[in-house]
Amino acid sequence: MNSNGEGVMVSRDEALDATKGILIIFLVLHHIVDVGMGKYGIQNGFLALMYAVQRPVALCFFMQCFFIITGMCSNFNRDFKTFLIKQIRTLIFPAFLFELAIWAFGDDSRDLADFLWNFATTGGRYWFITALFCAKMLYWLCSKAVKGTWTLLGIGLVLNAGATLLNYYKIIPDYYFHRQMLDLFLFLAVGNQFKAFVLRSSCAVWPVVAYASCVAIGYVFCGVKLPYVTAGFGTTPTTWLLHLLLAFSGSVTILALGRLAKEIKWLNNLGRMTMIVYFMQGFMLVFLMDAFKGYFFRMDYGYSVALVFVVLATVLAVSGSVAFVMNNSFLRVCLGKPLRKLSSISYNG
Repeated sequence: MNSNGEGVMVSRDEALDATKGILIIFLVLHHIVDVGMGKYGIQNGFLALMYAVQRPVALCFFMQCFFIITGMCSNFNRDFKTFLIKQIRTLIFPAFLFELAIWAFGDDSRDLADFLWNFATTGGRYWFITALFCAKMLYWLCSKAVKGTWTLLGIGLVLNAGATLLNYYKIIPDYYFHRQMLDLFLFLAVGNQFKAFVLRSSCAVWPVVAYASCVAIGYVFCGVKLPYVTAGFGTTPTTWLLHLLLAFSGSVTILALGRLAKEIKWLNNLGRMTMIVYFMQGFMLVFLMDAFKGYFFRMDYGYSVALVFVVLATVLAVSGSVAFVMNNSFLRVCLGKPLRKLSSISYNG
């Protein structure tokens, strides 16, 4: 992959698509556990195993890795107006439309005024999009105000530590998911400032060893409560350093794995539609886990594995179908993409 030297990719790296594909699978599996055990109270041996291993396997780093990739692929050299409009068009606008659709066709009892007020004052249900939008705007401002890679990373490190303190002491409510945003800002900065190094990193041995070592150390000092930051914030001042070590070593491991898996076409295509999967998987899992909860309660271990695979495959297949239809029709505008001529239509997620 080539770069124009201005912080934006000029050609698509399939390894990054494969990495995003792996990460979105982790996210759906994580939410299968959350919805099944949390919302519906399903007591199932396989779901319990997934719950036990999700932190060391994915939860400690997968959102941080998404931000690293975003930093690698973003152009922060645009003027403020152009940059702001693009972030609203490609992040906030699609999130609003999907959330509006869920409100209109779901079981949300709020009236329209309450829905709009909640979206405007809290950032809505899609915390990742809100945090990403705020982090990208803050990084744009910081990159214009200060110069130098290490200065930006220093700011990111201070904000990351500050996020942990804000969460630990609960000084103010988590408006617009600012705690998550401040934590993840550092990873956006690392991706943008060190993209060339990350792209050259094809060896997965040393990060795997580093990550496994951090997990082992974490279990000694933290037990099963390894630090993580997603919609939930599971990092404390005493586990902050471990959080950084797990997040960076885990991210580099998955990035290297994505480079090894870049020839897997379905994984690449999945990586190109991660936003739609993210938008759709929440309400789809509520529906699917409600429909299958009776089976989970009475199924043995082996059948539960198969049923989890069915739920995962259904979410990805339906999301892929929606992505194809939206991307190849006038509905592209709902994703913040420009319309294009029919003759130029091809699926790229």
